[in-house]
This record gives sequence, structure tokens and C-alpha cells, in this order.
Amino acid sequence: MALVPFGAFFVVIPIIDILMLNTTQIKCMACLHKSERPELMMDLTVEIDGDIGSLEEALAQFTAYEVLDGENRYFCGRYLIFSLGNLIYTL
Repeated sequence: MALVPFGAFFVVIPIIDILMLNTTQIKCMACLHKSERPELMMDLTVEIDGDIGSLEEALAQFTAYEVLDGENRYFCGRYLIFSLGNLIYTL
């Protein structure tokens, strides 16, 4: 159970523990190798702002691929260089 502030009152809500399997995948655009790392998660924080109007849209944005470039480039262990990469999370 948790106490959550609600105006001048506190509301008691039950806390449910759920484990989720999240897989982080990075694809190197130099050698096209994919590295995957599974992780167990107990919670997930998503941003709901701007054009995001629902939880489904927030999850779609969270799982959309991200291009790793500029100062955030991926280090390719095969070619030993920093290269472009694609990062994607799956739930």
C-alpha cells in the first residue's frame, strides 16, 4: 500500500509488483551487427507531453527506434570505430 497526496488528503492505493522483460537492441550501421541485452524491469517511466495524448502513444514513442549519431554514436567493437547506430527498446 502507498499513501498518495490528493489535495489536502492522502489516498491509499495498492501497489502491484510486476516484472517486465525489456530488450535493448543496438544495430551498428557500419557492420550491421545487432547486440541485444535483456533486462528485467519493475517500472517504466514514459513522458506524456507535447503531442502525446494517451498511454498507447507514449509507449509507441518509447519503443520507436533512436538514431545514435553525433556525440551519441555507437562504438563498434568489430571495427573499433564510432559509427551510426539504431537503438530500439522492446517490451
